[in-house]
Amino acid sequence: MTNLSKQLCKLCGLKYCKEKVVINNGQTPNVDIKPFYLDFEQPENFVKLMELRVDGLSGGTLTLMGILNKEYWLSDRQDYIKFLYKYYIPALTPLWQDELKQAIRETEWVYG
Repeated sequence: MTNLSKQLCKLCGLKYCKEKVVINNGQTPNVDIKPFYLDFEQPENFVKLMELRVDGLSGGTLTLMGILNKEYWLSDRQDYIKFLYKYYIPALTPLWQDELKQAIRETEWVYG
């Protein structure tokens, strides 16, 4: 879990941590509540993020990765997430910011 994932969650209004009940069936049954974090650098989440199609952006014809690759040289997952959080989303019009944030909120993410 990187700080960038936490910041992107906060920007988009997503919970970055969920708690799950873990039952340990050793000698004595034990119930633990453990935090599970949303990490956009995990392969499943990164692919989902980059494959998002947002109607207001490019008419919904390009994925987020297509939009970013078209304009910028980004070399790895952390570069994409950092650019998205620090530069791309803030540069959008408020309407497009809302559409992108909503698309991110509505996506089913893997917490781990």
